[in-house]
Amino acid sequence: MRPLQRWLVLAVIAGGSALACTSILGIDTLTNGPEKLDATKQDMTAPDTTPPPPTCTPFHPPSPPDAGGDDSGSSFTLATNSVVLAMDQPDKADIYYDLDDVCTCDIPDAESCTRPLSGGQPAPDTCDLSNGRDGTGNRTLALLTGVQSIKESSLEANVTAGQYGLVISVRGYNGLPDDPQVRVDVARSFGTVEVNGVTTALKNDGNDQWTYEPKTATDDGKLITSVYFDANAYIRSGVLVAHFPLLLVNLQLLEDKSNNHNQISFRMVDVTITATVEVSDAGPGLMLANGRGVGRVGAADLVKTLSVWNDPLDMTQGICPGSPIFSTLVAKVCERLDLRNNASEDRKGLGCNAVSFGIGFTATPAKIAGPKPFKFAKTTCFDGGADPAVPGTFVCP
Repeated sequence: MRPLQRWLVLAVIAGGSALACTSILGIDTLTNGPEKLDATKQDMTAPDTTPPPPTCTPFHPPSPPDAGGDDSGSSFTLATNSVVLAMDQPDKADIYYDLDDVCTCDIPDAESCTRPLSGGQPAPDTCDLSNGRDGTGNRTLALLTGVQSIKESSLEANVTAGQYGLVISVRGYNGLPDDPQVRVDVARSFGTVEVNGVTTALKNDGNDQWTYEPKTATDDGKLITSVYFDANAYIRSGVLVAHFPLLLVNLQLLEDKSNNHNQISFRMVDVTITATVEVSDAGPGLMLANGRGVGRVGAADLVKTLSVWNDPLDMTQGICPGSPIFSTLVAKVCERLDLRNNASEDRKGLGCNAVSFGIGFTATPAKIAGPKPFKFAKTTCFDGGADPAVPGTFVCP
């Protein structure tokens, strides 16, 4: 074989051996430099900078303990001796729960109802607080402090003066940290007993004599029986939990009697009351501390509630359609709706028609003085003989 032919044969044989090696070793290509990067392939060494999806844990009352409760145990009556609306700093108050299982604004597009728009966007006040806590009504009421002489200090001064409150009777408490079933009756009170036409100030010694609204409750001298009750309330780790489809709560917000001095009554629905059961330091017995009363107030009911006051810009008429302040006040309410008035309508794409409220309270041992009605003063759109807690009919535009 000629030298040139022999060299070509050896070259072919060597090339075939190299290709065989690449096949055996699983190498598809041979290059003289580093492998080119494929932009379509993910660099497994680079950190994942994708932000995690937002999360929110709704803040709810304690769940019931194990079943097995009965009617045995002690029974006692209390009355509120402190009330908190946090009108000065409503966002910072620890008096709210998540009412609709939605963390509005924390989770994008998470709403239990369609919030009204103001300037093309929902009002920031309609966002939930941390952990989905609902308290838009408190923030709305805080805006009204410039409309009426409403102050947090006035609210507290009026309750300690014995002008208003809630009377609460608890039946069948076993005295332990957990009780799977107790009965809770609640009635609004228009004040303690009167002496010379003036309600008696609270002494907080367990002997304060509280009245209750006669239309909705009766008493046996020690306990009240109310149309507003929960026979399946419970106590979990020392926290009392009771639910009410409807509850009437009255408040005296005005500092003086320059207005008609009507109390306002909130018609709250889907109400939950929780409080820590403690040994009272205000007389013998048990008390409720760190109380929360949360619920929904329909826009129509809130507008009717406010109609019991005279318009501060024209004291000859109530806060009624056509009065100087009415349109401004109603606009503040209607722009801040954050819930449906009926919990069964949550998450169905409906427009919001209610505000959420939270009321903080403590309640200490009390005695029952008997029934006492409240005579509401009449305004130009509110009949003084009627109760403002009767459902309203106003519809936000």
